[in-house]
Amino acid sequence: MNFLQAILWEPLPSFVFGLFAMSSGLLYVFLPETLGQTLSDTIEETEQKERIANKKLRWLNLVHSLLTVCRFDVAVVPVSNLRK
Repeated sequence: MNFLQAILWEPLPSFVFGLFAMSSGLLYVFLPETLGQTLSDTIEETEQKERIANKKLRWLNLVHSLLTVCRFDVAVVPVSNLRK
């Protein structure tokens, strides 16, 4: 291996790894779960959001159960729509 190849190929794996890490971090912002949402800064904020989402889900399940007992046709709402 000559000197030019050694200089060129030595930093290449680190560069490629860093490029993939940075691009995946940037693409994360555009996922449907995070698009237009404010991200939590602390664990407490995340837990509070989860408690609110779980309350909504419990109410939805209760209403769904009651309507099912009454023989009404119910459209199921995806959980992702409740977390907005």
